[in-house]
Amino acid sequence: MENGKLKEDTAGEEKKYEYSTGAGMLCMTNPEDKVLIEGDFVNNTPVDHKGYMTAGTITVNGDFTIKKVTGNQTNGFYSTGAHTVILGGKNNQKIVWEYEEIYNSRIANIIFSKDDDNNDRKII
Repeated sequence: MENGKLKEDTAGEEKKYEYSTGAGMLCMTNPEDKVLIEGDFVNNTPVDHKGYMTAGTITVNGDFTIKKVTGNQTNGFYSTGAHTVILGGKNNQKIVWEYEEIYNSRIANIIFSKDDDNNDRKII
């Protein structure tokens, strides 16, 4: 992504956005890079992302899952620097982190939004 925006619009349907195996890579290195996911986000990639998510924002309005991946992959979701994940859903959201000792994924910065009544939401 280069100064870009990616939006997954579910058009009212429940949707899960899964970032999975393949040769592709989510590269966010500019502060203006934005990804908006209206549903669930599942990271299930064996591609090493260390150094490729250093700026920008991913907003997830559903659950956020980091899957356990087997093989030589060590840094599937690896954000550093100013890269930020916003959990922006209106309801409670789950954070699921499946991992093995070798699996070194991380979130550099995370923001938990408030609900419509400005109450803290429960992260489960």
